[in-house]
Amino acid sequence: MVRAILIASILCQAFPYSSTVHRRSSDDAPLIGVTTNNKLMTRNYGYDEWKSVQRSCCVTSIAVMEDGSMIGIGNDQYLYTKRSVSSGSWTGRIANSCCIKDVAVMPDSRILAVTLDNALVVRSSLRDDWRNVKKSGGVKRIDVFPDGRILGVTASGSLRVRNRVGGRWADFEGRQFTAADVSIQPDGTILAISKDNCGLYALRNTRGKWFELSSIGQSRCFVDIVSPGNLAIRTAYSHFFGWK
Repeated sequence: MVRAILIASILCQAFPYSSTVHRRSSDDAPLIGVTTNNKLMTRNYGYDEWKSVQRSCCVTSIAVMEDGSMIGIGNDQYLYTKRSVSSGSWTGRIANSCCIKDVAVMPDSRILAVTLDNALVVRSSLRDDWRNVKKSGGVKRIDVFPDGRILGVTASGSLRVRNRVGGRWADFEGRQFTAADVSIQPDGTILAISKDNCGLYALRNTRGKWFELSSIGQSRCFVDIVSPGNLAIRTAYSHFFGWK
């Protein structure tokens, strides 16, 4: 009992926002990846391996909406929708949603995307049209922090950040990392696919160091990842629970 209380206290101190931040869920999969053949796979705490998602072809980038449904970019560079990661097929295509190569969902439910020429566009909903974001060029992949800041990945793999959609890109304040793609968890932890070796790495805060999720990292190579759940909690505190 004392040990359980101690563990709970440590977790609360280490993740002070975990009880208040909204947790997007797509069938409670902590990690969803898009494979090189444009299909979905999921990784959950109860599984030792990645699991293929049936009827999930073919998308190149995905995001999870506030209601747990998913949006994805098809090979034709239009948006498509899916009820959840494990139910339904991709349907669409969404009118006036071409031509984009990465997509993310803002905390206020606006949809943010990267165009083929590496600039940002935004729309209020799936029924809306894209609006150009001024002075937003220079990134090829994006995701959004719980507070609305945007993390971008440049063509060379370096990280950039802007404090809002209409802001300006600035140097990332944490340790740099050569990334192919990034995903930000509800607790603010950054997950990144290494551009060098396809490994999956995590950064808990900007003062910390990147560490590899060795049990997950190089088991698959993905072109895109999203993390609706707080995957890194298990890895960061595995020694308390005897996890490997």
